[in-house]
Amino acid sequence: MGWLYQGLLVAALAFLASVAVGNLHDNLAARGLKLGFDFLWQEAGFEIAFHLIPYTASDNYWRVFLIGITNTLLVTVLAIVFSTILGFAVGIAQQRDAVGALAHRGGARLIVDNVFATPIWQRPLALGADVVVYSATKHIDGQGRCLGGVILSSRDFIQEHIHTFLRQTGPSMSPFNAWVLLKGLETLSIRVKAQTESAAAIADALAAHPKVSRLIYPGRADHPQAATVTKQMRGGSTLVGFEVEGGKAAAFRVLNALKLARISNNLGDAKSIVTHPATTTHQRLTPEARAELGISEGFIRFSAGLEHKDDLIEDLTAALEKA
Repeated sequence: MGWLYQGLLVAALAFLASVAVGNLHDNLAARGLKLGFDFLWQEAGFEIAFHLIPYTASDNYWRVFLIGITNTLLVTVLAIVFSTILGFAVGIAQQRDAVGALAHRGGARLIVDNVFATPIWQRPLALGADVVVYSATKHIDGQGRCLGGVILSSRDFIQEHIHTFLRQTGPSMSPFNAWVLLKGLETLSIRVKAQTESAAAIADALAAHPKVSRLIYPGRADHPQAATVTKQMRGGSTLVGFEVEGGKAAAFRVLNALKLARISNNLGDAKSIVTHPATTTHQRLTPEARAELGISEGFIRFSAGLEHKDDLIEDLTAALEKA
């Protein structure tokens, strides 16, 4: 395991440690990790093409895609598959046994960003992943105190790849931040379970609300990939995604009317946090790309905190009247 000082850095480092820059001209990224990665590598001058896989892609889709890559690029190496589990509460990327097997068959390393699922509800290494990355700033800290990131993999991978980068580039976190995050791990299970219980209750309440036109919550039977959730996760999520009609103006009225939840791009905190992805986390994407992801101007991401679920439901219900 490697501890680093920032969440995006762990994903970038896991990526760099998995590729040979001299012969890599093609790469594969699941939809959620598109954000920031294409810009990062283009600015750095890497010749890497990102193939964005839909959240709802079937095993056969992955199989055909990987075959197409290897047949088309005969001399290149498909070195890495990136998969994110709860792509900003819009959908669940495929990270099942079949995808891992397909990646390994093509010489790829399967890296999973498991931050939205948390280690409490899903353990990708047991599902066939090679590397797991976390933004420890989210649930692991859980109180907005410090930044951090974690890379989990085999001892050999960490020693042969990650430690070399750490020694040469110096991204290690401070001892104090490391101590804070270790203390956060002691209460992680309690916090995530309570947050998930609240998020599930909120999802049920919002599903019946007339102002909500669409609801996404992986713990519900009406989630488009409920079968995948049941197969590989032990619980739902601390995040709820929902859409209100009226676009950005209506969404902003809801956000501004909330009394308990704070507007922020963070998640997994002890305090409930609400985000408008179209103007924050996904604002750099084109409207067409956001529409493909299911992120409309009226889409809102809610991260349940440790407040009482009844208070959160009351707060959201009152705010929705402003939509």
